[in-house]
Amino acid sequence: MERAVVGGPQDLVLASDDTPLYGEGARAAASVRLARTGGQWQASFDQPLITVQVVMPTRAGAAGRLEDALTEVEDTADSLQEADGVAASERVRTERSPAHPQITRVVGSATRSSVGVLGVGVLAAVLVVVVDRRWSARGRSRPGASA
Repeated sequence: MERAVVGGPQDLVLASDDTPLYGEGARAAASVRLARTGGQWQASFDQPLITVQVVMPTRAGAAGRLEDALTEVEDTADSLQEADGVAASERVRTERSPAHPQITRVVGSATRSSVGVLGVGVLAAVLVVVVDRRWSARGRSRPGASA
């Protein structure tokens, strides 16, 4: 089902299904995944559960894209079963849970971003000084090197 909806295998499959789509760095995307258990090397699909996540810049955009993705999952489930000749009364049905999807605004922290950039800058400066001192020390320690 996942591959039928997204048109092939996912570009990025994480070891944990707990990672939110925005945590993968997506800013405008939708994800349809089968619930996976097991480890990094051996996936197990022991629950009939499909997770749909959407990340969009606006609430309205997220709501619209989510509705499109959910409708696509439902339509794909019906068409795959119809193509396999499954009688309508015997088909697997989809159920939205929760019935009204949750849309949450996620914002970053300016303080954490600033501290992170500052930390990387300090680390880079220290690295430059250490490398420069080592190169300078090597030049002076070689016989015949001019100062």
